[in-house]
Amino acid sequence: MPLMSMQVDHGLWQARGPALEAALPAVREMLCAQLSVPVEACHFTLWPVHGLADQPGATIDLRVLEKPGRTVEQIRGAMERLREMMSDVAQTPISVRVTMMDPARYFAQR
Repeated sequence: MPLMSMQVDHGLWQARGPALEAALPAVREMLCAQLSVPVEACHFTLWPVHGLADQPGATIDLRVLEKPGRTVEQIRGAMERLREMMSDVAQTPISVRVTMMDPARYFAQR
């Protein structure tokens, strides 16, 4: 169950926002395949923000439930592929942070 929030600096949002939004289905497909999760378990968002000029133009926060068999290498591979895909679309380097969540301490209601 990947939850992805991408914060995009206002200037980058104006230049690349529609392209970033258009990339989300391919990103979701990649993450679902890499992490072996169904599409229904995903939630992705893009947020325009105002940040400092010396920060990356965009930052992705990815939250993933811990799961037996889901290795650190698997997570890092998905993280790197995510960074590559979205950096290509953004036409600038972005940062990615991953938080592993304990399923015993995670609750959701839809």
